[in-house]
Amino acid sequence: MKKIKTTGLSSIAACLLLFLSLYTTGFADEKWSSLQPLSIPFKVRKQQFDKGNIVPDFSFERGTVRSTDSLITDFSLASWSVVGKNVQWTDKNHKGYSGADIATGRHAVKIIRKNPNETDAIGGGVKSDFIPVIPGNYLFTYDVKLKNVQSNKRRLGTKLFDTVDIRLLFFDENKKPIDGKMYYPYAEHYIDNSFKGYSFANFWKIDDFGWANVRARTYNYPFSEGDLPDNCRYVKLFLGLKGEGEMWVDNVVFKYSRWNFTTLERLQPFFGKKFSAVDLLIPTPKQVSGVTSIPLSFTGKNKPLILIPQHAGTATRYAASVLQDKMAAAYRQKIPVKTAAPKNTVLSRRLIFSIGRTAVLSANQDKLPFVKIAGKKQGYFIKRLPDRKNIIFLIGNEEIGNFYAAATAAQLFDSRRPVYHHADIVDYPDFLGRSFKLGAMKSPAAIERDLAGIDRMARFKFNKVFNNYGDWGKNWRHPAQIYLDGLKAAGEKCRETGVVNLAVQINPYNHFMYEMYVPDISDSLKHYWLHSNPDDMEALKNIIRACFNYGAKTLMLMADDFVPHEENYRKLYSLWAKEDKERFVNLQRSEERRVGKECRSRWSPYH
Repeated sequence: MKKIKTTGLSSIAACLLLFLSLYTTGFADEKWSSLQPLSIPFKVRKQQFDKGNIVPDFSFERGTVRSTDSLITDFSLASWSVVGKNVQWTDKNHKGYSGADIATGRHAVKIIRKNPNETDAIGGGVKSDFIPVIPGNYLFTYDVKLKNVQSNKRRLGTKLFDTVDIRLLFFDENKKPIDGKMYYPYAEHYIDNSFKGYSFANFWKIDDFGWANVRARTYNYPFSEGDLPDNCRYVKLFLGLKGEGEMWVDNVVFKYSRWNFTTLERLQPFFGKKFSAVDLLIPTPKQVSGVTSIPLSFTGKNKPLILIPQHAGTATRYAASVLQDKMAAAYRQKIPVKTAAPKNTVLSRRLIFSIGRTAVLSANQDKLPFVKIAGKKQGYFIKRLPDRKNIIFLIGNEEIGNFYAAATAAQLFDSRRPVYHHADIVDYPDFLGRSFKLGAMKSPAAIERDLAGIDRMARFKFNKVFNNYGDWGKNWRHPAQIYLDGLKAAGEKCRETGVVNLAVQINPYNHFMYEMYVPDISDSLKHYWLHSNPDDMEALKNIIRACFNYGAKTLMLMADDFVPHEENYRKLYSLWAKEDKERFVNLQRSEERRVGKECRSRWSPYH
């Protein structure tokens, strides 16, 4: 009896162990969710992320040509199948193609469709083999080139819609298709999450679109792009052309995105790691070399010196003050700023920070890397010469470049000990305009914080500061005096720096609520401001003039989604008052005269 009982218990235990084993391996992922990626163990997510691009033969480099003539049309691709009869495999080494037919590598795919039928459900293109995935969010991009592309239903006067047909096809663990519909909470309906050609869907025609990297997407914000269905275990990618024209495709990327990880998880690799001052530079420079640490002395004639040109501009003087402030804060030392080089500069042990084209430049100009920043707006370099080791040259193409050189050097001072961690640096920005935004400016204290923020952000090379038009309030025609005082103070602060410009946002529709439906608007709200009323237009222009007088260099005349809409479609923006409709007929014509001629040469509209 005991033996039988023991065997029974062992069998039960074995069954339990088997169940637990299956649950923790084969069945555990049934609880994994794309919308809740933290339901997936970190190790599993990290392994998927580390794979990078999981598209086999993503650049179409592997294939077999069965027969060839002037063009390569009879071929097969590794890991891809050809759809339709209008697909070519371009080869830059083939007489029928050139380098313009390829984005990267040697090969790409080209689709040509002439006079397609309106009834075509699928055009021509390429479809990948099954790609195994886990639930989560994925980044899908591709290089594409387009020429003379138009809809196969252009007779009906349609936009391109799904003419550029990019698809992400979903499959379960048995490789059975999964419906691509996904609930879109913002609009409270389902949309096709499988279609990823939205980037081109709203064009009427594309005449010529050169090679560019495009994100495959279903919709814009606030849609969560890249989420797979929870039970998706395989995907296929389809890239094709349904309408008429020419399409080239190359360099297809599909990879697990960073949005599957918390901020803490993304920062985890940096914990416990030591970083040098150069590693921590913000923003990261283009080129860094010659890293060394220079001890600082603050005794007698060995005290560091800041040298600027005799007729230095505002930005260069501001650059000198940044270095002064940094050393004062770190070492409690007042460092002198001079315009004339001290005697025996070369023999001196004194560390000299030479900003711009100073008195010590002429003897060393040929040795400095001016060629590396030639033609680069806002470019600068930081250089220490082997035979002039006591001079740190901080030089830009323009005055603002002088400041950026000094702002970078200021980050290289050690705050714990008197050491300057020097590096030879060459840098220039990828974007000439780098913006940030002021706060609410509802009190003198808030304004002071904003002014300090302009200083702080300038040192990280932000060069344009916008107000927040929402803080004007719904009564935007009569902004609070404290708000105007804040704008004025910000403009003065920008002028003082010489490196930051004030930009203002004004929204003459801000008195409405977000996406108001025209029939729901009260009469008083309808007549708060009208395009057809000269007094209302003058009120808008008066605010614009005031902002320019405060020192604004950029005006962003806003609309956003505060423009009312008619019928039941939120994006069908329209005029809302009888007077405007009689005067302008539609919103477009009214927009053309929102500001007068005296303002048009000075503002940058943004709708």
